[in-house]
Amino acid sequence: MTKRTLVFLCLIFVFLIVGCSKAPSDANIKEAIESSGLSVIPGKWIDKAVLGEQMTGDKMTGALVPLDESKKSAMSMYKNPKNRNVKTELIEIQKKGEFHSKEKYLLVTAKVKGTSEIDLLGMNIWNPIHFDGVGEYKVFLDDYGKWQAQYQ
Repeated sequence: MTKRTLVFLCLIFVFLIVGCSKAPSDANIKEAIESSGLSVIPGKWIDKAVLGEQMTGDKMTGALVPLDESKKSAMSMYKNPKNRNVKTELIEIQKKGEFHSKEKYLLVTAKVKGTSEIDLLGMNIWNPIHFDGVGEYKVFLDDYGKWQAQYQ
């Protein structure tokens, strides 16, 4: 093996180590949340937008009940409706966990504000909403080396 080949292999090795274990920047996180993390708007954010700050719909009776922020979408009347035309006004990173270099992901808590159109009843009747919520996202590298976000 020539010296030139050895240097080349060392550079590739260093590049792979640094490139594969690098946590996403704040800009990468925000872009990931905006591009893939809002494919489903959490039900409790929709409840808040449609029913008001303190109320949600009970799944069994349909009656309005107090919104329990500690439960993710367990009490949500609108669980994962279709949405389109999502536009974010604000993505504010509130907390970042440790980057797991082996699995290549990072848990992030972010406040997200924006607008969307949602199909509440699944009948292609689109209603505009303004959402404003705090959620936890798993930010990870996909198979193509692009940062993605998934609501947890």
